[in-house]
Amino acid sequence: VPQEAPAYYYVGCYTARTDLLHESVYAKTPQTCIEICEHQGHHYAVLASEKCFCANVLEPQEQQDEQLCNTRCLANKAQYCGGVGVHSYYSTILTKQPGPHHLRISNKTENSLTLSWNAYEARKLLLAGGAEAVLPNQLLDNFLIKAQVLKTYSSLPAFPQPEFMVQSTETQFELTDLHPATLYNISVRAMCKDAQVGQSECGQASIEATTEVGLPSPVPAQPKILSRTDRTVTIELSPIRNDNGPLSKLLVIVEYVDNALSQPFDAQLLGSWQQAQQDGVPYYIAAELDYDRPEDNRTRRFVVGDGKRYGRFTNKPLDQPDAHVHISLGLVSTLEGVTKTMYSRGTHDQHVTSLDDFSYATFEKGQSSV
Repeated sequence: VPQEAPAYYYVGCYTARTDLLHESVYAKTPQTCIEICEHQGHHYAVLASEKCFCANVLEPQEQQDEQLCNTRCLANKAQYCGGVGVHSYYSTILTKQPGPHHLRISNKTENSLTLSWNAYEARKLLLAGGAEAVLPNQLLDNFLIKAQVLKTYSSLPAFPQPEFMVQSTETQFELTDLHPATLYNISVRAMCKDAQVGQSECGQASIEATTEVGLPSPVPAQPKILSRTDRTVTIELSPIRNDNGPLSKLLVIVEYVDNALSQPFDAQLLGSWQQAQQDGVPYYIAAELDYDRPEDNRTRRFVVGDGKRYGRFTNKPLDQPDAHVHISLGLVSTLEGVTKTMYSRGTHDQHVTSLDDFSYATFEKGQSSV
């Protein structure tokens, strides 16, 4: 086969989804359809008998058995153009190399990304004129996988990610020990054997993907109680760091403490003041503060019990003037529709006034303060 002949990758047999397709035209061969869709800037050429569609979206979960695409193309009976309820998909991206095709993320957690790609099959490379490419599978030796950090919320030092070599028969690989809520650029390089030059790169694909948001960390400094009245508590909030994702919201939580009782904290029961009254729990969310702007995350004072509404919660005045109160925090981090919340309970230490709050006077020897 001439090296200059353009080759197009056959993606597979997929469920017919006309809602994802663009206007159809008449085409007797996959090659004609591919050229039409490539000229229009679409990613896929889709064959259904003599009908040619163009598409930009592919649903991996709708891939079907190849035997279902059994309708032969009109101009070349050796090729197949869809079937009953299924379409034949071809990529319009020119390829002459056995690189990883249709690279995608099939699963993600806060510390891992699972890559999947389609196996290289030389018999499915369609050449101009309807011929088939003869690129033997044994040329492909293995895949070299590498991840690079593009964006992270962590203030911790970023260590270079190791490279991984996997066998050419693999079509999936899980990258582990990744950092939460971090954007990575992941490349998968096909490495081929050559009798003259040894092993060399013969194709590659890359994808950008973000790990799932993690539980906020580290634990923030607890609020400092500055003053209290019968109905309010004034606190000071320190700047908060979150290495595992964006800091989206801050929950200010009131907890009435009875030193004679053991009070377990159950986040499932945490809600508004009204819910706390109904459920008989001694803690509730007084305020939901937005923290998604840099200027929100600063040293600030907040009055618990001022009667105003913050987010979804009303900051009710304290209704137990003589009760011992702790102010706890809930750190909320949301990214790509996933939310994680970490709770940091207040302790007796937040009532202790530090020496930094005192001003001092210097007296001459023999004098005393009055």
